[in-house]
Amino acid sequence: MKKNIITILVLFIGFGCFSQKAKFGVEAGYLNGYSKVTDDNSSASSSDGGFFIGGFSEFGLSNKLTLAPRLTVGSINSNGFGFLSALLGYNVLNKVKIEAGPQLSYLLESTPEEVNSLGIDLGLGISYDINDHFILSARYSSELSNRASNVDSEDLKARFNWLFIGLGYRF
Repeated sequence: MKKNIITILVLFIGFGCFSQKAKFGVEAGYLNGYSKVTDDNSSASSSDGGFFIGGFSEFGLSNKLTLAPRLTVGSINSNGFGFLSALLGYNVLNKVKIEAGPQLSYLLESTPEEVNSLGIDLGLGISYDINDHFILSARYSSELSNRASNVDSEDLKARFNWLFIGLGYRF
């Protein structure tokens, strides 16, 4: 596991070294996790909040487009989560950007073997550049994969959705 994280970090930083328009930053803020389990006849859901902290890089692809890989960790009720995303941003106004892209979410705590630790999400967000360094952002990601796919029942589905509201600092 540590080797995988180190490899991801090296790639994350390495891509930025080859881009002339690369910027790096850190972010932190509020994390809300929403989980829903459904079966044929019933469903149960739960929502709770915590915090997240992470790092990002931002590559200028054109005057209007950016690519922003993020590596984030979060905690909700002493449960740890890891997130790796790559969001494509489009500047709709001078300081406002909409972002969308894939995200991998990983449960850092041990899980029963019926539950998949890794989830594939689709994220959508908006960010506002307060100035050259500070960024206010919000993004929501909805899980596309089924966390309960190791269960014999095809009707059982378990998914997480995530809301990130944070403040970032670009170096």
